[in-house]
Amino acid sequence: MVTDLRTYRLRHAMERAGRLLAIRARTRVEMVERLADAGFDAEVVARTVDRLEELGLVDDAAFARAWIEERARTKHRPPAVLLEELAAKGVDPEI
Repeated sequence: MVTDLRTYRLRHAMERAGRLLAIRARTRVEMVERLADAGFDAEVVARTVDRLEELGLVDDAAFARAWIEERARTKHRPPAVLLEELAAKGVDPEI
């Protein structure tokens, strides 16, 4: 029964994550925050986000590249502003 409940919670978290990713790409930090805000416990959130990263669905480096390309092209933001925006989204400055 406990295993079934864990499996259900993980599946439900993955479904929620899929809906979030259908809207736009997310950073690891954004996904953790959104799932936690939706009421999922820390273990389910961690396992879900780890799995999303394994699948390549959450990728902070890819997110950063796409963010910089899009914002530089459409908003003409200077590099320092783009780095600040990424930091606010939880992207490690080393990426």
